[in-house]
Amino acid sequence: MDYVEGKEDVTDFKVITLFGETKLRRLGVIVEMYDKKEYGRVRREYLKTFTEAERKVMSAWYLKIYAWFMRSGIPRGGVRMSIQTYHTLCRFADFFATV
Repeated sequence: MDYVEGKEDVTDFKVITLFGETKLRRLGVIVEMYDKKEYGRVRREYLKTFTEAERKVMSAWYLKIYAWFMRSGIPRGGVRMSIQTYHTLCRFADFFATV
């Protein structure tokens, strides 16, 4: 890896964020409760709480999260995602943990 030393302008670098098992453990509640979003009170709260863009992020990541918790386990090398995506997924986990 190349480290930046003495450079003030680092615009040529792309920051990649890896999240390990301890950070992703809290997403397990999504696997247990995701199907509940289709029914009754939970559906109304789900649609009211999250925007269409956030719901698309969740549906794109759900199968990956399901595979980690029910089949293969969280990858040892970490999972690459943006910090914004991580915070969105954590909001979903908090939502599903409270309904």
